Amino acid sequence: MPKLSRLLILGLNKTVREEIASRLLAAGYQASQAAALSRADQVQADLVILAANDSEDLVGGCGTVRRHPDLKSLPLLAIAPEKNADKIDLSAGWDDLLLSPWREAELLLRVKLALWKTGHTDSSQMLKIGDLSIDQTNYVVRLRGETLDLTLKEYELLCHLAGNPGRVFTRAALLNSVWGYEYFGGTRTVDVHIRRLRAKLGDWGEQMIQTVRGVGYRFSA
Repeated sequence: MPKLSRLLILGLNKTVREEIASRLLAAGYQASQAAALSRADQVQADLVILAANDSEDLVGGCGTVRRHPDLKSLPLLAIAPEKNADKIDLSAGWDDLLLSPWREAELLLRVKLALWKTGHTDSSQMLKIGDLSIDQTNYVVRLRGETLDLTLKEYELLCHLAGNPGRVFTRAALLNSVWGYEYFGGTRTVDVHIRRLRAKLGDWGEQMIQTVRGVGYRFSA
C-alpha cells in the first residue's frame, strides 16, 4: 500500500467518518477526520474524502473544500447516499463519486486510483509470486510476461488470494471480502468467478487456485 498517503475524511456523521477511517487505516493509509473546517485551519493531505449526508450537504461540503487554501487543488472523492442519486449536482466540484452503502473493495480502489492520478502512490508496488506478477499501481496482471484481460472482480479476487498464499478461504469469506457484506447474491458467485479466473490463467489455473474440498479455495504458487 502507499506508504505516505495522507487522507482527510470530512463529514458531519462521526460514525460514518470512523468507519471509513478504520478501513483506510487497516489498508495502510494515514487517515485523519474532521466534522468541518474553516479556511484558517492548516491541513496536510494528499486526498480529501467527503462523506455527505444528502445532496445539499454534498454541495456545501464540496464548496468548503474548493475554497480552502490547502485543499482546493487536491483530488476530492465524495460519498453520497444512493437514495439521493437523482438529486446529485454534477457540478458540485468533486472529482469522483462513490454511492453508499459502499463496499470496502470499491472504496480502496477509488482511493488508489485518485492517488495514482496525482502521483502519490508507490510506483514500485508489485506483487510477484512465481510466474505471476500483479502491478497493483496500474492494475495489470501478467503471467509469464503475458498480460491477462481480467474484469474488476476477477482482479480483486486474484489479488485477495495471491496476497495470502497458502491461506484457505471459505466461499463466504471471499464473498464478504471481495463483494462486500451488503452483497445479497449466493456463494455460487464465487465459484463462477473462480472458474473464469482459472480459465484465463490457462494451464496454471488449477495449480494456482486450488479447491479445498468442503471448505473453499487457496492460492498456491
